[in-house]
Amino acid sequence: MKWTKQKGLLLTIIGVGLLLGACKDELQPTVTKDVLDANISFKIKPEAGTEFILNLYHTQDENEPFYQRDPDMVLKRTLSTSDVENGFTLPIEELDRNGFAYVTAFVDVDGDGVLSEGDIATGYFEQTLRKVMRGTAKASNVAHREFLTIEMAELYTTLVSFEADFSFTIAPAEDTKLLLHLYYADQEEPNFFERAPDDVREVVLTADEIRDGAKISLNDMQDNPYVYAMAYLDINGNGNLDHADVAAVYPGKSLMDIISGTETAASIAGEESVEMDMKDWFIQEDGVLRDIDGNVYQTVMIGTTEWMAENLKTTRFRNGDALVTGLSNTDWAATFTNGRVRAYAVYPYTESGGTVSSEAEMIARYGLLYNGYAVEDTRGLCPVGWRVASDDDFKALEEAAGMPDDLLDATSWRGTPTLSPNVGLKLRSTEGWPLVGTDDLDFKALPAGVRAETGVYGNFINAGNNGSLARAAFWTSTNGNESGTLGYRRLIESSRPHSVLRGTVAKREGYCVRCVRE
Repeated sequence: MKWTKQKGLLLTIIGVGLLLGACKDELQPTVTKDVLDANISFKIKPEAGTEFILNLYHTQDENEPFYQRDPDMVLKRTLSTSDVENGFTLPIEELDRNGFAYVTAFVDVDGDGVLSEGDIATGYFEQTLRKVMRGTAKASNVAHREFLTIEMAELYTTLVSFEADFSFTIAPAEDTKLLLHLYYADQEEPNFFERAPDDVREVVLTADEIRDGAKISLNDMQDNPYVYAMAYLDINGNGNLDHADVAAVYPGKSLMDIISGTETAASIAGEESVEMDMKDWFIQEDGVLRDIDGNVYQTVMIGTTEWMAENLKTTRFRNGDALVTGLSNTDWAATFTNGRVRAYAVYPYTESGGTVSSEAEMIARYGLLYNGYAVEDTRGLCPVGWRVASDDDFKALEEAAGMPDDLLDATSWRGTPTLSPNVGLKLRSTEGWPLVGTDDLDFKALPAGVRAETGVYGNFINAGNNGSLARAAFWTSTNGNESGTLGYRRLIESSRPHSVLRGTVAKREGYCVRCVRE
């Protein structure tokens, strides 16, 4: 980035080392002349013939950002070999000593007339003008001095080194892309997120980085007065920041809170490193419920709860980790002994009695069958903002369908034609059953079958006895015992129009899942 004369942004590092060693203007002796001698030397030696440029600024306010305007005086000198080797004195005449005066200087190495990358600048008490602009250093007033000692000792650069260290409270799947967006500004910019970033860096995360932390390092970050940092995990891998990604803004704020104005971002300008914890989901719903695989779901309000009106189909947890699938009957039965393997299955369309003609159709109409270990996993089966329906959620659903209060907590086939007429029919779809339902609540339960803990499939629409054993089976998120090996379930069976089963079962079973909004 270059600073033009027209905008007065000729940068340098304010070089004024007091030969007399005084540090405060009020301690200076009375000055009797209007000339300020600048004694120039070169620690970094330019080529002879290069132009040396010194700028003088007069201000009435000690805190005026003088570097943002044109200088009041510009002195130039074409350097000789003697100047470079031995130094020289440059008199600054007509110095106004009634206010404040500031000096900047640089060697125009590239000959473009403005301070730019690779020019030679100076330093004063090891503070640079870049730090003055950020407010971390203060320029020195030279109005009461008779001479200055300026050593040209640094190459000017608008680039700095920076490192962002990331931890992952929400741990993404291996090979997820982490992107760091940088926004450069010359003044505070609360709504920086509304524009495109000025710089983007990314890393594809390894398992070790997800576990131990990841770094993104730069040696060429722009040294602007304000720099804002936003990072996100591209959970769904579509290359964009969108709903259900994980996003953070320095210093450890949720992007959602920054956008809403409840939190404020801080600038990282002047920082050599920062820490960012990826712990907040980015929620930007568009009225359509999608899972991480892109499946779209219909929803329905039942009482005060919003339900999915169809069975879950995702093959991944919300963080992007894949569930296990394709297990044989033996391997399905061993999911507990093999470490509570999180798995799903697709009911074989070849066992549907011609009801379904392909696996894709089976998934689209009936969803997937998940074991209870997938349901209990804290990575989350349901889309962001949703969760697996609990035992209490199902009791509220049953109550809305007419189940008496005194039967809600029973563990059995609950309901009779007298006590709960048609409660089962009210929850099942108006199609797809041997005995279709009335679907009073738009819950649309379908006889999607089960995969037993032995791995055997059954209870699909055409299952035995002319379909009388066809079942809609649902997991709840509620454990059925202290060890967590059992979970509460619900069954709706074709031959039981007035009943719904509530009970516990081994988590090796494969059932459908319905999600509710959190």
